[in-house]
Amino acid sequence: MAHTASCGHAKSRTCRCGGCAGSRHGWPGAIRLAQPEMAASRVANDRASERAWVDATKPRLRSGSRLRPTKRRSRAAVDGAKDDIENWLAAVLVDPSDPTGELLSAVGDVVGTDVFDALCEELGVANNNKTRADLAEKHLFCQVLAEAACSMQQIRDDVDRAIRQITVALLDYSVAGKGVKIPEGVAKVMADGTAKGIDRVLASMPIVRHFEDLQRAVRILAVMTCPAPENHEAVIRCALRPLGQPVVSQIVDQRLKTAMPNWVA
Repeated sequence: MAHTASCGHAKSRTCRCGGCAGSRHGWPGAIRLAQPEMAASRVANDRASERAWVDATKPRLRSGSRLRPTKRRSRAAVDGAKDDIENWLAAVLVDPSDPTGELLSAVGDVVGTDVFDALCEELGVANNNKTRADLAEKHLFCQVLAEAACSMQQIRDDVDRAIRQITVALLDYSVAGKGVKIPEGVAKVMADGTAKGIDRVLASMPIVRHFEDLQRAVRILAVMTCPAPENHEAVIRCALRPLGQPVVSQIVDQRLKTAMPNWVA
């Protein structure tokens, strides 16, 4: 299926694209914005987002309204986060050793071609502009990316838990075999230290570093692709919130907590 040429540079907070079903919404343009020659545009976006946040948080007549979550504040906070991502990307894209730019394009192309083509094939006779436009409006592809990011985090959490469980089991076995009694607190500290050490060794291995790079790229792509993350809980929880520093600044992170406290815990 042919993609609509304007998809990659879309900036609207809604997407009803029957051409790409939302699979190319915004992200090629976002990668383009991170290029060195687009520095002035990034500065202009930063200023616009800052003004939007200031306007959205002006004291109102009702007491306490300054801290009350509103749609305007959510949008302004998300826009600030997107600006932080762009600025971080701009810094890493000039580093030839950093794989982020390549991974973003690669994952984006997988979503916009392989996954999109598989969707079209599965739809069969229902594969038409109206059906694809409805799927785009329902945030299908950014939901897929957000779920992928969550699944990747689950894999890493499972690995961490497995290391800890094995360490505790080995410690219990060794201590019991030698008839040595160790206070529970000491045993926990020893197990924690061993698990952290093993995790540090694993983190130094290329495959783990590549996994983390890929996970970050999927998270960024989910945020870039989503027309309105402030309306999409999975994108906030699975993609934007876990990015953290240095991708998203502490200031913007606090704004997200203020604007969307139920989604950003």
